[in-house]
Amino acid sequence: MSIQKYINKVKGLTDSLAALGEPVPEAKQVRFFLRGLEPEYDSFVTSITNRSDQPSLEEVHSLLMTHENQIEKRNSTNKLNLFQANLAAYDKGFRDISQIRIISP
Repeated sequence: MSIQKYINKVKGLTDSLAALGEPVPEAKQVRFFLRGLEPEYDSFVTSITNRSDQPSLEEVHSLLMTHENQIEKRNSTNKLNLFQANLAAYDKGFRDISQIRIISP
């Protein structure tokens, strides 16, 4: 699930609770939101929970979207570098495709 979909899902849940007369305080929303993130975001969660100030839910969403964009850029750069390395190996004399070993990250 993308981060934007997750944000929308959590927002929908908290909005539903508010509509039922059970609003969730923002600090609890932040904790609930962070606990529900996938393990790949553990470093992000740690950095947010170790802050001396309590970020707003909107700020957490913004920081998380930025974090997700950085991960996507890094992954696309790694794929491009892999492609370039394989292409360079091919250009250096590996004319038989069976001689090329593709290494993925």
